[in-house]
Amino acid sequence: MRTGSISCINPRGFIRVRARVGTGDLSCCLPAFALIALLFVPAAQAQERAIVLHLDRSGLRPAIDSLIAGYGVPVVYMDSDVSAESVSVHCDECTIEELLDRMLLGTPLSWRKAGRQYIIMKRPVPETPRGSTLWGTVSDSTTGEAIGDAAVLLYSIPANRSDRVEGTGGTAPAPMRSMPVNAYGFFSLRHVPPGKYRVTVKSVGYAPLLRNCEVLPGTDAEMAFTLSPEEILMPEVIVRAERSGFAIAEGVSGGTYIPSTPSDHHQYFIEGERIYDPAHQGGVVSTFNDEALNDIRLRQGGLPPVYGGRIGGILDLSLREGSMAGLSGIAAGGTQGSSLVLNGPMIGSTTFLLSGRAGYPDIGLPELYGDERRSDAHFAELIGKLTWRSSPADRVSLTGFFGRDAYANAPGNSFAALDNRIVWRNASLSLRWAGIVLPSLFLQASSGFTGYDFTADHRLADLRTGVDTSYRSEYRVGDISLRADAEHYYDGWHTIIGGVSLIRHAMSGDVNQFSSQGAVLPWDRTASWELSVHLQDRWKLLPSVLAEIGARAASFTGREGSFSAVDPRFSLLVSAGDDFTVQGSLSSVTQFVHPYRQSGIFLFYPALFWYPSTARARPQTALQGSIGAERHFDARGWSLGADAYYRLTGNVHDFRPGAGAVPDESIEDAVVLGDEKAWGVRWTLRKREGRLAGFLRYDLSWVRQQFDSLNGGVSFVPRFQRRHEAAASIEYGFGGGVTADVLAVVASDQSPSFNQIINRQTSVGPLNVYDFNGSRLAGFQRIELGVTGMFMFATTPVELSIRMRNAYGVLDLFDWRLLDTPDIRQKWVATVREGSLFPKYPTLSVRVKFGGGTFQ
Repeated sequence: MRTGSISCINPRGFIRVRARVGTGDLSCCLPAFALIALLFVPAAQAQERAIVLHLDRSGLRPAIDSLIAGYGVPVVYMDSDVSAESVSVHCDECTIEELLDRMLLGTPLSWRKAGRQYIIMKRPVPETPRGSTLWGTVSDSTTGEAIGDAAVLLYSIPANRSDRVEGTGGTAPAPMRSMPVNAYGFFSLRHVPPGKYRVTVKSVGYAPLLRNCEVLPGTDAEMAFTLSPEEILMPEVIVRAERSGFAIAEGVSGGTYIPSTPSDHHQYFIEGERIYDPAHQGGVVSTFNDEALNDIRLRQGGLPPVYGGRIGGILDLSLREGSMAGLSGIAAGGTQGSSLVLNGPMIGSTTFLLSGRAGYPDIGLPELYGDERRSDAHFAELIGKLTWRSSPADRVSLTGFFGRDAYANAPGNSFAALDNRIVWRNASLSLRWAGIVLPSLFLQASSGFTGYDFTADHRLADLRTGVDTSYRSEYRVGDISLRADAEHYYDGWHTIIGGVSLIRHAMSGDVNQFSSQGAVLPWDRTASWELSVHLQDRWKLLPSVLAEIGARAASFTGREGSFSAVDPRFSLLVSAGDDFTVQGSLSSVTQFVHPYRQSGIFLFYPALFWYPSTARARPQTALQGSIGAERHFDARGWSLGADAYYRLTGNVHDFRPGAGAVPDESIEDAVVLGDEKAWGVRWTLRKREGRLAGFLRYDLSWVRQQFDSLNGGVSFVPRFQRRHEAAASIEYGFGGGVTADVLAVVASDQSPSFNQIINRQTSVGPLNVYDFNGSRLAGFQRIELGVTGMFMFATTPVELSIRMRNAYGVLDLFDWRLLDTPDIRQKWVATVREGSLFPKYPTLSVRVKFGGGTFQ
């Protein structure tokens, strides 16, 4: 009787069976269920003899077929399991079992015997316990407020050790995992293997907290940490962070300055809502009351995708939530302003924060200048926040901000008198929910309104004719916004951050040529929509290398056109040990709404206005790259850093000479587009701790702009450029709560003169206009000397401060001069008042803290 083979493949092509039976040669195709019947077919006994097989890098399926054909071994296998495998096997006088072991060695396959059949299959993957998520919150044990700058460190406790705290002696072990909490005190460590761990939470100003925990298989673990404030028992030791660059480099127009960037291209946020123009006249005080602030985030470059719409820097402020421990506050008063901050609990788990402030920097002007009062400036602001802690993981907050600034002066001469009154206001209201949806997912959603407006009234009296002429300019913008953001802690290496926002901008205005000295802005109310989506992967490539990769996509639609853009963002941080870091970034930004600060009162004072992109006033675009390094030298906080940047900006907005000479000419009619290149480097030496603390900083920067229709197409230096800027802030602690400090900023404007006027011929006759290199802002010099003492009056902490300032820190810097000309654009000119660099004007302030605690 002859023997043959049967080869059957199911109609789906998944199962192949080869066997040798004593029925002659047969070939057929069977469905899958026929395999069950086949296993019960009596197969002929394979010849009981030793197997000899030699194969080099042969496919596994042909090797099995050779075994079946040569030795009559019935084998069952799936094509998808064996088709991608290759084997090399050398066997002399082997049994079938030995041969199969050798053939399948190094493959993900194994064999088993069922009756007389040999079945080849994939090895079962052993089930491993699912990693768990260790998540929770970090808050202040006294006030209940979230601590947004804490770090969570996870240490493994070996199974052969007790649960005692490790690292209490000798060298502390390295953490197995670590991560910073977010702004709401939330953290999430995913895929933590089952086991016993020690969790350490640290934050500046708080005692470290250590706690042991056990992670069980398939069970997420929630932990709530409350840190206790740590009292500093050595009053002679100072710990100071560098003051905000926005506060230190306040410019002569009351705005803020970052090298190579106009101050009005920066963005200011309170609780996520943009504040259009919070600068105060003269920059005499910081923009916001720092007693009400919880966190300050300053970004000058390398912006993450969550920010967009401005080519400048970012100042993002979050407010304190209010204490659950009881009513407390700080009251302050002085010769330049007064403030009051209150916070405490309300009904249930609701807290409040209320901050009010008024500034009156001009109060001493009659004494300083005799009977001549050159200008009058004052401001007031109010901030409020209600927070409802619906659960330890959820918060609902309502935040409001209102600010009002006023400036007035009355210049005159023998033939004319002018009365100027300028008022600008900011307001915002936002409702936000933030909470933990899943152990690895944090969400926040908000809706809000922000508004800004200004009015400028000018009353010009001709003393020769007795005729009075009034000019009035006004402007307002109101934004309604909806936002949603998410943070997904994917694993220990990736955190995905994304969100979407929709903003409706409503603008209207009527700007007179007397105010702008240029084109008018007759503007009926118009609305535009800005929709953006951002996504970022915060990727820990290595324990010492962190990358942030993302993009922001935005569209802008208005009455005069629609625009869209995709802005990629990338940054990299490399830590070489604890004392050396290197960082780099590359970011693209598209700006759809543009500020006007080209001439008139908008060049000299904080009041300004914005206009949207149109077909002729196209969006500005910027691409900036930066690289920097910082080295820490010892435990006392010495560090040295250097940063360099290069930025290319397209569609830069400027205005052609003679703008406004043509009747009814608008801003859009006068705008011209060009290109800008900016580059620079910054060196910083800093000391953060000890009796002596502070920093020394030097900026060197270049900016060049080029417009085909301006300056004959030749590039020039824009008016906001300062080539050199040096800043120093030094504090020294004498002990007993007494400190002395010095703050100095010196900047060079690199221009030949401030008011260089040239003649240009226009279609309607000669016109005097500013030269591009001559009409630049003057250099900026500022110095302050101060002594501060802290003491206890009964049980009340009191802080007394005496400061000496120069004119740049107290007074209006500009003098107005009236001109005898029929052109209303040339009725006046403002010049920088000469002032001394050295301190001249004393100021006094006192702060009192009540309700417990000490000054931070």
